[in-house]
Amino acid sequence: MSKQKRLYLVLLVLVSVVGVEAFSQGRAADHDVIKPYPGSTLIADYYVHKNHETTEMPVTEKDTTTNKSIAGEYWELTYEIRDANGDADPSISGSEIAANYCNAAREKGGTVLYNQDDVVTFTVPADDGGVYWGYLEAFTGKYSLWIVKEKPLETKLQFGAEQMKQELDKAGRVAVYGINFDVNKAFLKAGSEKVIAEMVKLMLQNPELRVEIQGHTDSTGTAERNLELSKERASTVKSFMLLYGIAPERLETSGHGDTAPLESNDTEAGRAKNRRVELVKRG
Repeated sequence: MSKQKRLYLVLLVLVSVVGVEAFSQGRAADHDVIKPYPGSTLIADYYVHKNHETTEMPVTEKDTTTNKSIAGEYWELTYEIRDANGDADPSISGSEIAANYCNAAREKGGTVLYNQDDVVTFTVPADDGGVYWGYLEAFTGKYSLWIVKEKPLETKLQFGAEQMKQELDKAGRVAVYGINFDVNKAFLKAGSEKVIAEMVKLMLQNPELRVEIQGHTDSTGTAERNLELSKERASTVKSFMLLYGIAPERLETSGHGDTAPLESNDTEAGRAKNRRVELVKRG
């Protein structure tokens, strides 16, 4: 073999190794949360895992489908469901695979955001408050999954009772961050009580103050569910304030779903800004 050919092969091997290191981290394995369809075999050659990547997934909101950018830890997984001969099993249709993932996402408390022609976008809540986004393309006996874990933004307490009062006097309303809920639920997450305690302090220091607690969501999910969820979350906050002795007649609640965004819902930073509780001065 000539030196030129040997050099070419060495370069080819180096390029291949660098490519694998750049796109695949660790041994190919099923995802810990979003599991494969029963009987599936993971194709290791197509496995990709990155610590961070941005990708787009189709999402249908209010009868309009757009591509939404999702960023976070990233996986690509390709599977085959094989018959006795080792070929793609013709008895397992793409529609059956798609329906399986839709049902599994809902059972885990997630949401199906797009479902057309055996292509599905769905979300599944993560234990740490983040969200797994899944994108599925299903065919007869085989399918591919793209998964992104969107981490929760760390939100520091921006307003204490004094700052809330100043903003209410100035603008008549204040957006309160740091009150966090489980995905698609109205259950408070740990740490939220610190912010609610400041709201209670505000009310105790200003005994004539009456406020409306407004719940707001991002645009993930249906408009109907978002409206319902925002009302439930506002009521949860009120319930906790009542436990601290605030008179119920001083607290109103309302939910506005995704109808009053402060930022674009196309990015996680924007969606985090839109998921909020607002206090509005009344009386």
